[in-house]
This record gives sequence, structure tokens and C-alpha cells, in this order.
Amino acid sequence: MLIDKRFATGGLLAVEVTFLAIVMELLLHSEAAEGFGRLFNIFGLPSNESIITRRAALTVIDVYLATLISGLDLKKANASEVERVHGDIEHVFPVWKDLQTFNHDTVSPQWQASLRGKKVALLEVLRQFEQLHHALGPWQNRMCSKLKTELLSIEDQGRGYVSLSAFYKASLNGTYQFGENVAYLRQLGALDESSPGNPRVIIPNWINGPSNCLGTFPSHDACCISECEPLLQRVEKQIAAPVASPSRIAEVVAAFVNPPSTSVSGLGELSPLLLQRLHAIAAVNDGMVPIYGRLFAQWMHIAFPRECPYPHLAGTTRPVNIYRFAHGTPEAYFAETSEMEEYAARRPRRDAPVRSVPWVNQEELLVRPNFDSHPVLGLTVIHFSVALVALFIMIIGLTRTLLRA
Repeated sequence: MLIDKRFATGGLLAVEVTFLAIVMELLLHSEAAEGFGRLFNIFGLPSNESIITRRAALTVIDVYLATLISGLDLKKANASEVERVHGDIEHVFPVWKDLQTFNHDTVSPQWQASLRGKKVALLEVLRQFEQLHHALGPWQNRMCSKLKTELLSIEDQGRGYVSLSAFYKASLNGTYQFGENVAYLRQLGALDESSPGNPRVIIPNWINGPSNCLGTFPSHDACCISECEPLLQRVEKQIAAPVASPSRIAEVVAAFVNPPSTSVSGLGELSPLLLQRLHAIAAVNDGMVPIYGRLFAQWMHIAFPRECPYPHLAGTTRPVNIYRFAHGTPEAYFAETSEMEEYAARRPRRDAPVRSVPWVNQEELLVRPNFDSHPVLGLTVIHFSVALVALFIMIIGLTRTLLRA
């Protein structure tokens, strides 16, 4: 709530971003310490004694990862439930072997070598998990890239979209990830239903959706890295303002010759439709294009349909991960075989025209661009002081938590 208010009144200062990063790092450490502490307690292991062998330490990290992926609440779990989750994880998460290999390869070989014939305590196991945790994001993103490649191989005539028929057909043929039911895809905002009877999966909305996030970390999600963000960053860097004229936007975007994704090439000269849309955005925004508005995000989706997600109107979607869908029953998000077979049996017309990307000419802005507000020195000092006190209190609290663990 506090951060939301700061964004609505001018955003965060650099020093506040720094303190926020420090607090997040401490929070992640605290969560992992609590999780491993509970795991040790469940199996009756003392947390302050060096009783874990090298092989057992890797197994403990594997078990903890399995509980995160499955959504098991360690506050309520017992030993038999943890063992069951670990035993079934390969069926729930088919790329488990890849993640397990990555885990064992990432944990420092020097550390493993130093443990031959020795044993360690909880604190050392926690330290090695944190090393793995920092590397999970890039590993997850490689998995995301593979998923996108598979989607592009069954892409519809219109770039950035896959017919639900092809999506489910791939699932029935063994691509386990392509199995969310229509209700969940709709709630994610990954389903284009602008053409009745022929729904399509929106590739960037699905890739970046919470169904592809790894695990159930209490404070954050490990999700696919957006390929649209680098494109938006180029726009921000070149324009250096919250708004710009349509001609300036066109000049900047047309110069993208090295996009971050292998699935798109530089636009070069913008199409008449893209130029027309830019002027339409400016027409409802006093002649300028707000680069943080919904309409510009929609324009970026048309320009880069494989990278930039389609921005639905506020309130029409509610993306949640599979553990928060349908009252916390993970299995509820997956389509029944009969539902997939019904859609997979549909045959698109060979002579059907290429469907255009839906366009909803409705602007949404978090805040109106304001060129008159500048950070005041006195307020900067106050923000710095408050952030420092908050950080100090957080460190004391986390220290007490770790000592109790």
C-alpha cells in the first residue's frame, strides 16, 4: 500500500529503490531460513548441529524445492506428506529431473568436495540454497524460451497467436504444459475470444502468465522474463519523457534493428495501420502518446505480437497462479481430456482470412503525466530518513527470527 501511494505521487527515488532491494534480499533470506527450519523440525533434525552429509544436504534442498513447486504448506505438513510430495514431484512437474540436475550442478563443486567425510548444519545448507535461488531465474527463463519455440511452431496465421484447437492438440500429443482449461486461460487474460467459435491463445500473455511461474515462494514468483520490457526500455531511453508525439514514437520504434527476441526482426518503416493507431492514441490524449498508458501497450502488442502482451481492460482479467485458482486446488486449472478433444477436433477453414489483432480504443492511465512536479530536497531527506529507520527495524526483526530458527 505504501509503495502504491509513492508510485501515485511521483514514484520512488533512487535511494528508496536501493533500500527496497536490500529489504527484499533480507526478506528472501528470512523466508528460506523459516522454510528449512520447518523442514528440519518436521524430520526431527537439530538445526544447530552439523549432522547433514553432502548427499543428504543435496536431498534436503531437493525436498524443499519440491514443496515449493507443489505448493505444500510446511506450516501444516507432516513428514509423510513431505515424503509423498517429494516422491510424486516428477509426475506433477515433468521437468523435475532437469531442475534436479541443475540444482546439483549449481551447488558449488568446491563446497561438495569440501564436505567429503564431513557434515554440516542448517545454516550451511541454507547458504547453498540461496546460491541456487539466485540462479533459478535464468534456468526458468530457458524453460520459457523452449515453450515459446513450441508455440511458434504451431502459430496461427496471425503472428503471436495459437488457435485453442492447435494448443490442445499439442497437449494431447504430449506437450504437458499446454493444458489449462478455458476458464483459467480466460482469467489469465491469455485467451482471445474476439471471434466466436474460434478462440486463440495469446502467446506473450500465456508465456508471461503466472501458470508458468516456478514454485510458491511467499514473497515473490519466479516467472518468465518479459521480452517486451527491453523494447519498452529502449522507448524510455530514447524519449526520456512520459509522453511523446506520434512522429517521435514512430521514429524511435522504427529504428529497432536488434530486438531482444529471436522471433522478431527490426520493424524498419512502420505500416500505415501502426501510424494510424499512434495518431488515434494521440487524439484522445491531447495530441501526445503516453508511453505508460494502456493504448500504447496495445500498440506495442500490434507492433511486437510475439513479445508484448495484449493489455486487457482493467477488471476483465484476474491472473493468479494455479494454487490460487478454484479455491486452491491445483488440479482444477487443467482441462479435462474431453474438453481438449472437443476443441482439437475443430478444423479451421483453409481460406479463412488472417485475423487482425483486436483493438479497443479505451485509454487507461495510472496517473496523468505531470511535468510540473519535481522532487523537493526536504522531502528527499525525509524519505531517506524514513527508509533508513525502516531498514534498521527490518534487520532487527529478521535477526531475531533467524536466532529463533
